[in-house]
Amino acid sequence: MNIAMAYVVSKQLEKSVVGKTICNITANQNPHTFVWFATEPSQVYKDAKAAGDVAKYLTNKTIESVNVNAGGYGLYNFIHFGKRALLSDIVPHYTDIGEKHPKKHQLLLDFNDGSFLTFSASLGGALFLFETDKNGNAIGYEPGSSLINSNEFTHDHLLALIDNNKDKVLSVKQLLATKNRIPSIDNNLLQDILWEARVNPKKKVNALNKNEIQRIFKAIKTVPSAIIAAGGKDIDKDIYGNYGNFHSKVSRNTVGKPCARCGTKIIKEAYLGGSVFYCPTCQEV
Repeated sequence: MNIAMAYVVSKQLEKSVVGKTICNITANQNPHTFVWFATEPSQVYKDAKAAGDVAKYLTNKTIESVNVNAGGYGLYNFIHFGKRALLSDIVPHYTDIGEKHPKKHQLLLDFNDGSFLTFSASLGGALFLFETDKNGNAIGYEPGSSLINSNEFTHDHLLALIDNNKDKVLSVKQLLATKNRIPSIDNNLLQDILWEARVNPKKKVNALNKNEIQRIFKAIKTVPSAIIAAGGKDIDKDIYGNYGNFHSKVSRNTVGKPCARCGTKIIKEAYLGGSVFYCPTCQEV
């Protein structure tokens, strides 16, 4: 999950589920190879019995607050219950009173008013129930990097990241959206950032000039805010199942269509086990 989607989800969860009490839990009804439960950081990706422990703890608990933070291996929505928080990078689905439960899910929280929240992943994700400190951070699962919307993520921070990886001959996509170097950015968000910065995702980091680095930094700071303000991207569904209103310039929706900046057709290419979308004129390699 990227930071823009995480904040959209957090705002919606705050409106929909904070203050509600869980009356029933269904955990791991449909096991997924890449959906992991854990109650302790030391058992992340190791504890096959954790789903039952998560269900036991959450029963009759009231959701006190939600927020966004990074930890360990990524960016998560934190849903707080007393001394613990459910950390997840799966976009849940909120269903109002009177609707039927879906047939498949990895975690379902029934609330005492008849509404419910469902976590069902297609590619995978985390469902970690960790203890938190007085600041609401997961104990023993601290982030290794600052969120991009924080004051700590500066232009100098980005420069240091680039300098530390120049010898590895990485592409811009590899630097910004792999190995959890920047937990706030995933491949989805990366496409819009690099279109705005006019930088090709396949360009080598050691070939970036000062102006390109400055444009990347500016886009990192501005594009996520625009997506959040629009309620998400037009290719991503929120917790209510609705698409956002931010019109992505480079995505599956724009392949073969004119670039919004220069009119050249947007292309899609397989790259590093995924896809990249870009304008071959505005974003030359």
